Amino acid sequence: MLRRRTSTHKPARLLLKRQTRQIVAHLSLETNKAMKQPAELLDPRAKRTRALLQQAMGELLTEHSLASVTIGDITRRASVNRATFYAHFQDKDDLLDSCLREKCRVVLSNALPGQPPDAPETWQCLIKAVLEFFARMPRVCPQAARQWNGIVVNAMREELNRVLAEWLCAARPACPVPPTVIAAVSGAIVTAGMQWLRREANVTTEQGASELTAFLLTGMKGQRQADA
Repeated sequence: MLRRRTSTHKPARLLLKRQTRQIVAHLSLETNKAMKQPAELLDPRAKRTRALLQQAMGELLTEHSLASVTIGDITRRASVNRATFYAHFQDKDDLLDSCLREKCRVVLSNALPGQPPDAPETWQCLIKAVLEFFARMPRVCPQAARQWNGIVVNAMREELNRVLAEWLCAARPACPVPPTVIAAVSGAIVTAGMQWLRREANVTTEQGASELTAFLLTGMKGQRQADA
């Protein structure tokens, strides 16, 4: 009776080939994204596709936990294929971050009126919008407060820092506000907002915005006097 010879190296070779293909595919994907993303973002079709994926993710997160949502769920809801998904996002966490940042941009752009930064009303409007964003999050998407509040907070902090830098630079080109001051201001606003995200606030968002506005403007006035 002949005994079939088996190679103990075959499973290892197959595993190595599979890992090599995965690495090559990943590197190709990252290269393509780095080369194509800027042009695609200017393409209305690419923007529509990203919007569909973001909308699908938002809808799914109102129905399921983030851990249970798969790439297949997202692509089926958005009516796109997996290749299209990976042409825009690395994974579902990347898509989630994109969704949150887009919501932060909308909130901040709608809240920033065309008034100079010295007007208390301007700051109070902006701060109240941030606080209300955090206050709504536990109701609209409870997972934000329970499972991934760090992602929400980081997204708002970075977007607020960017908006404040652009706004203050445009308003005071001859006397720019130092980046450290802008970072401190955006950090203070977002840290305050975490009280509403965690449902720990004992005042209204309007009262909280008023108190924080007075505090921040006093500090920034002192900083300008010190610079002078």
